Amino acid sequence: MSSASVELTASERLLVDEAAIPFGRRAVAGTQYDLSRGRKLGGLRLDDAFTGLGRDGARASAVVRAGNDRGARLWMDESFQFVQVFTAEGIAHDAGAIAVEPMTCPANAFNSGDGLLVLDPRAEWTGAWGIEPTSRSG
Repeated sequence: MSSASVELTASERLLVDEAAIPFGRRAVAGTQYDLSRGRKLGGLRLDDAFTGLGRDGARASAVVRAGNDRGARLWMDESFQFVQVFTAEGIAHDAGAIAVEPMTCPANAFNSGDGLLVLDPRAEWTGAWGIEPTSRSG
């Protein structure tokens, strides 16, 4: 997984306590968590939520590449204000794994209210996201 990379434009990372409960936010610019230009993961391990997502029109996106031209783009509409990025080693045949999850709210939203959506009876909510293949040029 050392050659894998993640590209995600986000201005902040959520800080969590020992129980993984968010308690604050920190700007990512200039830190190892700035993924805006695509970052090879190397030894960086992530289990982090990001917000302040950069958008192209109404869509935000994250791109994961396998160290070559192959990759996948996860896109999400404006309904999703947070993205969780998780990495792990040794999942299958000693290969690593990267998970990118669009979220409407971060962990503990029932208690904090941060990003929490509350629907009245018979109300509706819609959001859209998708995954598409990509290459270095796209």
